[in-house]
Order: sequence, then C-alpha cells, then structure tokens
Amino acid sequence: MRQPADLHANCHRVKLPPLKDDPIAFSFFCFICPAMFGLAVLGLVGLVVLIVGLVVAWIIASIPVYFAAKLITSGKAGLGQAMVATLLGTVVYAIVSFLFGVLLSPMLGSAAPAIATFAAFLVWVLVYKTSFSTRWLQAVGIAILASVIVYAFNAAIAYILGTLPSGIF
Repeated sequence: MRQPADLHANCHRVKLPPLKDDPIAFSFFCFICPAMFGLAVLGLVGLVVLIVGLVVAWIIASIPVYFAAKLITSGKAGLGQAMVATLLGTVVYAIVSFLFGVLLSPMLGSAAPAIATFAAFLVWVLVYKTSFSTRWLQAVGIAILASVIVYAFNAAIAYILGTLPSGIF
C-alpha cells in the first residue's frame, strides 16, 4: 500500500488536459463550482441576498433599454416590456454565445468567439425586435442607444465621484 508521501511525490507526473482545450470543463470549474461553493457557504441568507441583488440589477439594467425603446418606438414601449426584453435578451445571449462557442471552436478555432458573440448579438436584437414590435434597424437602434445611455450614465457617475482618469473631462 502506498504511503501519502509517495502519492505527493508522484503527483507531478499526472498529466491533466488543459482546461482551455475543453470549454465545457473550463466553464464548469471556473463558473459553476465556485457558484455552488458560494451558495453552500452563504446558506439561505446569502441566497436571499443574491436573489434580491439580481432583481435590483435587472431593474437597473432595464431602465436604459426602457428609455431607448421609448425614444425609438415613439413612446409605445413600457417598462414591463423593457424588463422582459432585458431578461430574455441576457439569457438568450448567454446561451447562444456559449453554444456557438462550444460548437464552433473545433471547426473555426480562434475565430469562434467572435462569431459566437456576433450571433448572440443578433439573437439579442431579435428579442428586442419581437418585444417592442419593431423592425430590425429599430431594434439595433434600441441596443445601441441603450448602450450609449449606460456609458453616459457611468461616465456621469464616475465624474461626480471623481474616479475618471485625468484628461477625459
């Protein structure tokens, strides 16, 4: 029977495949395991805080989409629509980006993440298109305008707090 010292002495000989070559293993070990560990450590209170934080973040993230959609659709968009579009868009974006990245990586190599991101963006715009009953160009306009609103808001907050790098304003 081997002693623990023998096991530790030979552990450098074990060759594990690199995680970067297996996107599923990479995502499991880098994202899912820490999340499960965090929930196990935090317990019920941590889970409640996590859920409340996610809901607050969802509401805040929906506000720029609401203003952009209200402007693009001439006032026909509602906050509820923006919240549904934000939630569905985020979920669909993540799923499509992950699946395209996993499925295209063996065929396209390093170009797969860019193609996956573009495909996920198109699906997100499709969610905006159906949520707000617009045409494709209007849905792209909502996505771009919402991004501009977010960046402007972030820059204003950074300016107020004095955390902008020098020379920007």
